[in-house]
Order: sequence, then structure tokens, then C-alpha cells
Amino acid sequence: MGGMLSQSLLNLVDTAMVGHLGSEALAATGTANYAIFVCFALVSGLSVGVQSRVARLNGQGALARLLEPLDSGVRITLFAGIPLTALLFFCVPLGISAFPLKAGIAEQAVSYFQIRILSLPAGMLMLCFRGFWNGCHTPWSYLKILVVTHSVNAALSYVLIFGKLGLPALHLQGAAIGTLVAMYCGALVNAIGALRFGRKHKLPAPVFRQQNLKAFYHQAWPDSVQQTFFALGSLTFFWLVAGLGAESMAISHVLVNISLLLILPGTGMGLASTTLINHALGSGQHYRAWRWGMDVACTALALMTFLSLPLLLIPEAVLGLFLSQDALLVEAGKIPLQLTAISIIADSAALVLTQALLGTGCNRAVMKIRFSTLWLFGLPLTAVVIHIFQFGLIEVWVIQTVQRFIASLLCLYVWHQCEWYKSV
Repeated sequence: MGGMLSQSLLNLVDTAMVGHLGSEALAATGTANYAIFVCFALVSGLSVGVQSRVARLNGQGALARLLEPLDSGVRITLFAGIPLTALLFFCVPLGISAFPLKAGIAEQAVSYFQIRILSLPAGMLMLCFRGFWNGCHTPWSYLKILVVTHSVNAALSYVLIFGKLGLPALHLQGAAIGTLVAMYCGALVNAIGALRFGRKHKLPAPVFRQQNLKAFYHQAWPDSVQQTFFALGSLTFFWLVAGLGAESMAISHVLVNISLLLILPGTGMGLASTTLINHALGSGQHYRAWRWGMDVACTALALMTFLSLPLLLIPEAVLGLFLSQDALLVEAGKIPLQLTAISIIADSAALVLTQALLGTGCNRAVMKIRFSTLWLFGLPLTAVVIHIFQFGLIEVWVIQTVQRFIASLLCLYVWHQCEWYKSV
């Protein structure tokens, strides 16, 4: 939870700093960040692949093989990371140009994206290390490294955005460069930490086995597919909102980042449940695995409700942190922010059980739920209310809330059916 929370705090810090550059800068950053979200979703399965396999080996007592899943993830990163980065660097800006943006906003978004996407190989490595640390029941190691990484990011971004310490003000490009440098620093520190962990516990060097790589790929690709569909859906959502104007895009960018601040701790709890569930399954305790999923989901519901209270009770104060220069934007975002709080509470079970189901190999059910609720329900209705009925952000966020509530109900149904036992 702490690790996921630190990521969302970093996004909020960047958003708050970029917010001082105006609504157009926020709109450009939001557009680029959605594109980056899609790109990183392509490789998100690396974390699930490493974590579930490490946790299962832990439960089986096969400690001498703990480094094998990490080795598989690093090999995939080294083999695919650079060519994938080059492909995205040149191709994705063509997609950004399809957004209904002013010329200046589009140019800023492309420039920001092309700097940020260079950090993709580092991000892939950090996903592998996150899965390793969580699977080994040592999440504090990951959190400590991540806090340092994000602190470097925030400091560099501040200096480069506003031109401190005698450096020129680079504005959006400064935020992107700060993140780029911090990501590679984080990957390096993680690698050093993993080597020390291996020496401390006298783990043998991993032996490359082709069957390990195939098994890892089988575990990882479904999560990447469903995350990519979800990310593409988010990008499509932002494209639809762009039809409401730059001001609505700026508000939406802030709302999404605030939402991530609260949702990512829930995702962190889901990642914790993946480790606990796979550890129980590795030792043959199926009921205990089922119980872990439900206990963590209930805990997430209580936590998400508590964290959402400021959004419900003092929305103006929360929005004022990011939109202080425009009172009209704060007023326009008030009700959508309150709806965001309700949608976060509604999403609690889905956040946990999605990770739990993926960790047990029940990938098909997760992809069906994600695809149907987003692509067959949420996005079509959003397009209708914006382009046919010409409604605004309030109606758009009502749809988001209902969509997340349906997803949680479906995840609870699948978990109670216990079909995921057959996937183990």
C-alpha cells in the first residue's frame, strides 16, 4: 500500500507543479500521461508473473529457486524493452495528434511523452523487482527504494520545471526529465538490493531454463492484455472528454490523479492478497486462500471509504490544491470530485479481487469483466452523453461510478463461485 501510495503521491506532486503553468499545460500532461499509461500497461504483467511465481515457490518451500522468476522477468525486459521503447517513441505521437487539441497543447503533449517513454525499460525492471519483493514477503524493501526514487523525482522536477539552482526553466519537459532520471536510479538501486538479498540468504544463481520462461510468459501475458484494454479504455475516455474542451480536460486530469491517490493503495492491498493467496495455495490450503481474498476486500472497502471522506465533505479545498488559479474550474469540478469519491468506494472489491484472480491464473474471467464493463457499458454510454445529449462532466462521472460498482459485483460473484480453484 505504501509503495502504491507513493506512486500516486508523485503524480499528484507533478500535477500540482504543472498546474501553476495553466490549464493548457495540465491538458497536455493529461493527454501524454494517458498515452504513457497505455504503454506501461503493455508490460504490467511482469509484476504479476514474478510475484505469483515467487510466492508459490515460497509456499512450496522451494527457496533455492526464488531468483528464477526474477531472472525470467529481467531477460524479457532486456530482450524486448529497447525495441518496444523505440517503436512507441515514434508511433504513439501519431495517435496523440488524433486528439481534438489545440496545436500548442498537442505539441507539448508529444514532447512530454517522448521524454517519458524513454523510461520504459527502467519501468519494466521496477515492475519485476516489485513482484520479487512482494512475493518474498519483503515489501518494505520495495517501499524504501520507491520512496527514495520518488523523492529524487519530485526534487528534480521542481528544479527543472521552474528553473531553480541557476538552471533554465524547462516547464513540462522538466517534469518529464525528472521522472526519466529517477526511474533509472530506482531500477539501479533495486538491482543492487536484489543482489544483496541473494547473498544474504545464500540463494544460488538462477539457472536459465526455457520451460521457466514459457511458464512465466503464460502467467504474465493475460494481465498485460487486460491492463492494456483498461488503459486503452482510459485513453479513449480522455479522448471523449476532450470534446468538452481544454477546461474539462484539465479538471478530468486532476480528478484522475486524485482518484489514483486513493485507488492505488487498494491495488496495493490486492497485490498483498496475491502473495498471501498463492502462499496458501502453495501449501494446499484452498479455503484459507479464499478467505484471504474476502478479508482483504472487506478491509479495502473500509479503507477506501475513510480515504474518500475529504473528497465528499470538502471538495473545494481538495480541488483548490491543484486549480487555485481558476475558481471557475474549482466550482465545475466540485460535484464530479464527489462522484469520484463514491466511485472509489464502489471499486474497492474489484481492485482487490482483480489482482487475486489474476494471481491464481483465473485470467479469462478478469478479462471478460474488464472488457464488458468498460468497452460494452462505460465508454459507449460516455460517448452518448457527450456527443448526442451534450451533457457535461457530472453525467460522465455518474457513468464511471455505476461502471465500477458493476465490476465489483461481478468480481465478488466470480470469487464466490471458486472457479479459480481449477486454474491453480
